[in-house]
Amino acid sequence: MKKRLKITVKLTLISLVFLVGLVLLLYGLLSKDYIDIRYVENNKVNYKVYLKDNNYFETEYLGENRTYIASLIDYIDIDYNYVITYDKLVSGNYRYYIKATILANKPEGEGYYWRKDFQLTEPKKVNIKDLQSYAVVENIKVDYDKYNQILNSFKKEYSMQTDGELIISLVVESTTTGKEYTDEIKVDSDLSLSIPLLEQTVDASIQKDAISKDKTLSMIDNSRKIFYYICSLIGVVIIVIALIEFINTIVYNIMRSKKNLYRTKLNKILHNHDSIIANVNTLPDLDELNVIDVQTFEELIDVYNEVRMPINYYQDNRRYISTFMIINDGIAWVYKFNKEDIEDDNKESNSKVR
Repeated sequence: MKKRLKITVKLTLISLVFLVGLVLLLYGLLSKDYIDIRYVENNKVNYKVYLKDNNYFETEYLGENRTYIASLIDYIDIDYNYVITYDKLVSGNYRYYIKATILANKPEGEGYYWRKDFQLTEPKKVNIKDLQSYAVVENIKVDYDKYNQILNSFKKEYSMQTDGELIISLVVESTTTGKEYTDEIKVDSDLSLSIPLLEQTVDASIQKDAISKDKTLSMIDNSRKIFYYICSLIGVVIIVIALIEFINTIVYNIMRSKKNLYRTKLNKILHNHDSIIANVNTLPDLDELNVIDVQTFEELIDVYNEVRMPINYYQDNRRYISTFMIINDGIAWVYKFNKEDIEDDNKESNSKVR
């Protein structure tokens, strides 16, 4: 009972060790650290509509969100203000330029018949190092008549009904990295102003598109990769040791069960036939005898009943082999009983059950 309890406790401890190894292995394989970086854009577009000389307006320009007479528009003065701020220092570069886009839109539905881009400023590239913020401030004066005439020529040449649109955009493209955040941070922004073309009046439909972004990026931090690898390795070693101990314990328990069953059957033979069994310290020399191996102890009892000679018994404690023999008239009847016989008997019993 104590041995059984001891084995149960040992198996429980092995299971706990196995679980510890499994936790370490999963922790090492699944754990990841992340480095975050956040950036915020603050974008603004402001404009003024400057007028041609006329007898009706006393000011040289009109402010935003007004109704404008297309024939009186001289040019549109646009101010772009782009600011981006990171929560960590970054290095890299940014590039920016201003472009104009004419669209000959379909009168109904989405899409356009024709589109053309005009680059209003040469691209400028700026390198930055260890900054958290930078700004792009640009001003552009757009000749409204010029683009109105271009689209009007297209309309007349192809005799089609079309709605026109002029989009003036500040394009900012940046590629940076941080000291800890080493992945590339690409930010592409487009601050634009949309102005109708081919209209008698340009009403409040002048649209500003200067969406400010607030975004957080994440990357895997590999600085603790070796630590997680070591955790996984230790977990594997612990699991292997636990499995080996588990197998050894199970095998030991099976062998012990066989040994106990072997002892039980042997003691039963010795007890039931004590009067006809003689213990010997050494095995007799069988070289000059005719040796007959018998399969069961009962067969050896049958021989005893015929010849009435004692059954010699020799015990090999090291290999758990018990040898029983009867010697008479140059013949030796030998029966050997060992632990393997227990296993064979169990296999035979199981096959019969099936």
